[in-house]
Amino acid sequence: MNGNIMLLSACLLAGFLQQGHTLEEKLCAAGTHPKDSSAPGLIQASRNSAARGRASEGTNSSHRHEPSNIDQAMLREVQNHLRTKVAAPPPAWNTTCQAAFHVNPSIPVAAVKDLNKPGLKWFYNIPRGQQPKQVKLGFVLTIRSNFGNLNAWKNWLERGRRDGVDAKFLVFEYGMDREAANFSSILATWPDEFRSGLHPRKEANAWCRMMATYITLSAELLKDPEVSYVFTWDGSHGIPTKSLLHIQRAVAKDPRTRFCGNWNGDHVGAEGSLAIQRADLEVFLWKEHATQNQTAAIAHNIRRLKQQFPFFLSRPNACDEELGFFTPLLLRELHEKIHNPQRYQTNPGVKDSCKLYTDWARQQDSDCTKQKPWGSNVAYCDACHALKKSPLATWATAAHPATYAKVSTQAYLELWRSPFWTARKMVDGAVDDDAAAVAGMGDED
Repeated sequence: MNGNIMLLSACLLAGFLQQGHTLEEKLCAAGTHPKDSSAPGLIQASRNSAARGRASEGTNSSHRHEPSNIDQAMLREVQNHLRTKVAAPPPAWNTTCQAAFHVNPSIPVAAVKDLNKPGLKWFYNIPRGQQPKQVKLGFVLTIRSNFGNLNAWKNWLERGRRDGVDAKFLVFEYGMDREAANFSSILATWPDEFRSGLHPRKEANAWCRMMATYITLSAELLKDPEVSYVFTWDGSHGIPTKSLLHIQRAVAKDPRTRFCGNWNGDHVGAEGSLAIQRADLEVFLWKEHATQNQTAAIAHNIRRLKQQFPFFLSRPNACDEELGFFTPLLLRELHEKIHNPQRYQTNPGVKDSCKLYTDWARQQDSDCTKQKPWGSNVAYCDACHALKKSPLATWATAAHPATYAKVSTQAYLELWRSPFWTARKMVDGAVDDDAAAVAGMGDED
């Protein structure tokens, strides 16, 4: 790969990190300064380097795998230009690690070296499907043994009905005893949309190995040809924080697939909750032969991705749902921009946009290198003063976000007015009936 292609690669990635804005003309041949200097992607790029305990741009790390033919001088110029766009986010809740989140960003190039790898041509050449013109939302809701804070979900659905939002739900449970005497009584408490959406069988799944499960369940939603956008949300420990109508309007205005991205050299990925458009999801459902079984096709595609994208092999214990969607789709977009500009013009691409609130910052361990890469996302709920003081059931760790024991009406209102569409983790009962009424609010309330 020559230096020019690597520069173009760096520029596209920089544009992604800037919420779709491009760099100025002298660097990327076309573009303008981003209007929002506090773009989450840039802040994430900066905090990720620190969170991994890595030094700034001058360090020669063996994990970066940067090809020697990159125009390093131009790459530094791009980095310097990005750095001027980074503004300090609202104060992070974990003030011990706040300074660590405000370091200089670097352009990730570790994965880009595989852009022209012959073994990946099959993935880059998968035809892009047709995206429905109208928006219909689809939700995969995962639950362990029951929905948590069910009244919040009921109020959210009722508001969606009043607003006339067309949505489809699939409930995936992985801990219920369907032979238990109380199984029917549990289902009787669910709203009709959830009860009718209960998946008839259990899918094989394991913690941090949810990629195949998410694709398989999403494929069930896509059997409805009108479903245009799919979300994977936590029904047991999560709550909605935006109305269905708000989400529908946002997707209609900007149909791009949304990821809460994490770029820091040797680890590229995104938080595991999906917000993905139909056309991107169908890439993972591709069949080599029309007669191929869909389940077998999904398993085959995932196996090939894991074999041919080195970042999978270099991090065997990483969560595949965090690695398996974001980077392949981003590199597919990059490949189209370079090699198939005509098809690229019809691809809206992916967007760095965190719509899932998780609190990875409130932890007892003050070692900032153990922070989750998206640990400062709480900063985007900058007016969440009551939530900040809410009691916890468990602290955040390197493996799990903090779990809230109580979410008051005021705390829920703060989340509702934040940029997030859903939030986790909350114990069942954390949201009482008064607070649950927030989930029935519309945008005008």
